[in-house]
Amino acid sequence: MMDDKHKNILRVNRTKLLEEMYNFKNIIDKLIEKGTLNNSLKDNIMYAGNPTDIKRELLDCLPRRGPGAFEEFYEALIESDNGHVADILKPEQAKSRKAQEQKRRQVHRPIQESHPDDHLDDDLPAVWPDENYNPLVVKVQEASGDPYMLSNFRKSAEPRSTVYSMQKQPRGLVLIISNEDFSQARKNEEAKNLEDRKGSETDATSLDVLFQQLHFKTVIHKNQTKEGIMKIVQDLQEDLKQEQQECFICFLLSHGTGGGVFGVDGKVAEVKEITTLFDNEHCKPLAGKPKLFFIQACRGNKSDMGVVLPPDQQEDPQNDDVRLREQVKDRESLLKSFNGMAVSQPTDTVPDACAEMKVPKGADIFVAFATTPDYVSFRNTQRGTWFVQAITYIFQRFAYRKDLSDMMTKVNLLVTRGNMMQVTQCETTLRKSLYFFPGLNKNDNDIQPVQASD
Repeated sequence: MMDDKHKNILRVNRTKLLEEMYNFKNIIDKLIEKGTLNNSLKDNIMYAGNPTDIKRELLDCLPRRGPGAFEEFYEALIESDNGHVADILKPEQAKSRKAQEQKRRQVHRPIQESHPDDHLDDDLPAVWPDENYNPLVVKVQEASGDPYMLSNFRKSAEPRSTVYSMQKQPRGLVLIISNEDFSQARKNEEAKNLEDRKGSETDATSLDVLFQQLHFKTVIHKNQTKEGIMKIVQDLQEDLKQEQQECFICFLLSHGTGGGVFGVDGKVAEVKEITTLFDNEHCKPLAGKPKLFFIQACRGNKSDMGVVLPPDQQEDPQNDDVRLREQVKDRESLLKSFNGMAVSQPTDTVPDACAEMKVPKGADIFVAFATTPDYVSFRNTQRGTWFVQAITYIFQRFAYRKDLSDMMTKVNLLVTRGNMMQVTQCETTLRKSLYFFPGLNKNDNDIQPVQASD
C-alpha cells in the first residue's frame, strides 16, 4: 500500500489534479509500462465514463498499487507532458524539473509543423458546462521552452510574417463591459422582460484573470446604458491613438437582439457600429493589428431544438439515445423557465501589427457571437455563461500551443455539448495566425533556433 504521506498529497490536491491532468490515456499507458497498472485495471479505469470520471477512477486506484505507485505516477506525469501536474505533487522540485525539461527539448526536439501535444485535443469534457470546472480558478499554461512556439514567436516579429506580432508587454488592452442589473430597463414597457443577468460577474472576473495571465491590461465597466457603452468605446478609440498596442479585445456581456446588445436602460447598441470604430480606417494606430470582439448575448428568441446525427457521426453512440431522450423530455420545461439559465451574447476583437504598406479598412477584425442569428444563448446564474466558461477553459489550457481559430473551434465544440442546443458563430477578416504566446517575451527572441537532429 502507498504510505500515508503520499496518500494525503493525492487527497489534498485531488481537485487540482482532476482539473489539470491532460492526456490521461498516455498517463495510464506509462503506468502500465512501469508495472503500476495492468491491462485489467486499465480496462476498469477506462470504462468509468467521461474523462473526469476516468481521472477519478485512476486517482482512487493509485493508493492501492503499492509503496512505489506515487513516484511512478509522478514520473508518468512528466513523461506524458503533464509536468505542470507533477509539480502539484512535488512543488519543491518544480524549478529543477522545468530546467531539465527545457534542456531536453532543446537538445532532442526539432522544430516541426505539427505540435507533439496534438493528441491532447480529444480530452475535453463530454458534457458542458462541466460540473468539475470552476470558472474562477484560472491558470494559463505557458509556452516557455517550447521550440515550436518559440519559432512562431520569433517569426511574429518579422516584417512580413504570417503570424500577428505579440511582442509587447502588455500585449494590448482587453475591454470588458458587463451588464447585469436591468431594473432601469424594466421601467420601460418595451423592455419590461429584460431580467437581471446573474452570473455575469463570474464571467467578467474569469475573463479579467485569464487575460492578465495572457499578458494583457484589462478594464471592466459594469451596468452601462447604451449611451454609456458608446461613450466608453468612443473614448477608448481616442485613447488608443496615443498608445502602441499589439492587439485590442472587447467583450460585451449583456442581453441582446439581432445585431446589437442592450444597455441597462433597454436601448440597443449596435455591434457593427462598435466594431467600425476600431477598423483600419477609423483607428489608425490599430491598422493591420488584430481587433477581437466577443459578444455574449442572445440574438433572438428562438431555441435550437437540435438535429439527430446518423449513428456513424455520433460522438458517443452508446450514450446518445439516452441523452437525446432526456433532452426531449426536459426541453419544454427548460424553455419555459431556464432555471438559472438566461440569454446573452459575446463578441471578440483582437488586433496585431502588419508589414504591408496598405491593408483593407475592414481587415484584421474577428467577431465571435455566443449564438447564431435569431437564437438564444444560455447562462448559469452562479457559474456564468456557457460561452465565456468555454473560452476561459479552452484558452487557459490551449493558448500555449494553439492559435485563435483552433481554440474557437474547440469553444464551439464545448458549447454544443450542453443539455440545451447552442452553437457559436465567428466572423473574421484576420489575415494571419493569432497566437497569444503566454510566458514568452521579447528576450526569448534571443534564443538560438533549435536545430533538427541528424
